[in-house]
Amino acid sequence: SPKHIAATAVSVTNMFTMIGGAIFQPVVGILLDLTWSGQIANGMHIYSASSYTLALSILPIGLLITVALTFFLKETYCQLIT
Repeated sequence: SPKHIAATAVSVTNMFTMIGGAIFQPVVGILLDLTWSGQIANGMHIYSASSYTLALSILPIGLLITVALTFFLKETYCQLIT
């Protein structure tokens, strides 16, 4: 990014990191609820290991998407962009 907006670029990157956490947590919960068998013990939902595997599979999928997107970043070889 150009030097005069470097701090803004870092801030936006940090914002996306925090938004990712805010998005992935409810999505994992929704996926768990979609695969819930209806079993309850002591007032708590009981999920199978396959439900957790499916719900948490979005994390490595998100990582793979992120790695794929890095190929679209422009390398500046430590030169300032003006």
